[in-house]
Amino acid sequence: MRLLLERPPSLRPRGLLLAGPYHNGKTMIAERFAVEHLRVADQQKVWVIQTREGAGLSHFYASILSGLRAPQAAGWRSLSRALAIRWIIFSSA
Repeated sequence: MRLLLERPPSLRPRGLLLAGPYHNGKTMIAERFAVEHLRVADQQKVWVIQTREGAGLSHFYASILSGLRAPQAAGWRSLSRALAIRWIIFSSA
């Protein structure tokens, strides 16, 4: 994960899928990576966002904005530029 984060920005960045059985520690791995990143980074570039499975697109979008601590009226493009986002990690609860 660290190597993907350190890559230069690109138009179509590579992604990572962490898959496994329910309650197998996937979210814990992602959260640990995010915390370790915060310890060494001068700016947060990794967010872990919890969503509910099957909650619908509007809830999914609202979870993203809430996880990024965005004002209600913020648009995604202006928000992503302002935060210099490199990674967003989604985990269903």
